[in-house]
Amino acid sequence: MLELLRPVSVGGGHLAILDSSFNPPSAAHHAIASSSFPGHPGCERVNYTARLLLYSPRNADKVPGSTDATTEQRSEMMRLLADHMSGSGQETGAALLALPTFAQKADHLAQHFPDSHLTFLVGTDTLTRVFDPKYYDDMDRALDHLFERAHLVCCARGADADAVLNEHPKIRDWAQKGNVRFIEAVGEVSSTAIRRAVQEGNWELAERLCAPGVGEYVRQEGLYR
Repeated sequence: MLELLRPVSVGGGHLAILDSSFNPPSAAHHAIASSSFPGHPGCERVNYTARLLLYSPRNADKVPGSTDATTEQRSEMMRLLADHMSGSGQETGAALLALPTFAQKADHLAQHFPDSHLTFLVGTDTLTRVFDPKYYDDMDRALDHLFERAHLVCCARGADADAVLNEHPKIRDWAQKGNVRFIEAVGEVSSTAIRRAVQEGNWELAERLCAPGVGEYVRQEGLYR
């Protein structure tokens, strides 16, 4: 079920997983995927051994539109970003996994990367969806199962992180245990802004917002016009 587009060697270490739509990969995707594992009081801080860019063609919420990049085009753009990161000294793979929830993804990835610890890198919207009961028959059981295998690291501005913790007691409980952690936002994952810039013919802006190597591919493929 896991289709590796670019293999990654974890070796029983710590794998950071950026699960996104990559439509297209942006400079902010690159920054988030390059981030370090945040510390937590009383917990050992073990940084990432490797990173994985993950796209889920079967997303629980998102249905691709007619002008979106195809799965094959997203796969190629993910490979371009993974190649760039690996060439810069950050071991990075790319993969497709058609499962709708993080609990299911963690279970499957744990089988593929045995003896490795998993950390999913997410935004605030995704974090709140992970804790939304509508996606589960038994949310508490699913979350227990998820956090046996993985951490969630949420990229958020300070005020946004505080709001999430105040509004969602279950997220706050898991954050106090160290299973949910926060890092400061490095900028919006501005795939929408890239698509808008392409439609307006502003290639200078589009290429600046794209992840390394991706802007040229978007132009060559005639995407988002």
